[in-house]
Amino acid sequence: MSDAVKPVVRKARYQGHVPFNRVLRDDWIKAIKLSPDHFEASLYRPADPELEPTDDNYQSESVLELETNQDTLTYREPELVALLACPDEQENFFMMDDGDENLGESLEPLMLRIASHHVPIGSVLEWDEENAEGLRTVWWYVHKAVGYGTANVGVIYICIPMRDFNKLLK
Repeated sequence: MSDAVKPVVRKARYQGHVPFNRVLRDDWIKAIKLSPDHFEASLYRPADPELEPTDDNYQSESVLELETNQDTLTYREPELVALLACPDEQENFFMMDDGDENLGESLEPLMLRIASHHVPIGSVLEWDEENAEGLRTVWWYVHKAVGYGTANVGVIYICIPMRDFNKLLK
């Protein structure tokens, strides 16, 4: 036998899973759209900020401000998407429903499956919902995204309520 050390050749974890994961992601979206419990919303994705050109030869700053949570965001045109609430992942949904009547709004975040790829944090969802007084429009802010599984095949979006534009300001 040779004294030369032969390199170990081994298959990497998840190697070759990309096509299968792509099919699963597409099926995740199809399952949301085909669910009898899905509803539709307008999805407003944040627009990328336009940077002003500079005439100097200085290196551009990588951090322009310390507090980005107070930025004024602009949004792209809305697109229609299917949504599915996740009551299995959120127990307080069962306490809110009493047959045909809505018992009130929860202060908890809303967990949703959104039938769209790459919904960025900071997006806004707008939809109509029916309650005892009739239809009303609500707005929810996409606060966080939690990947399902090791390969992030599906995503659950954690949304928080925005201001109710149907109520008068005091």
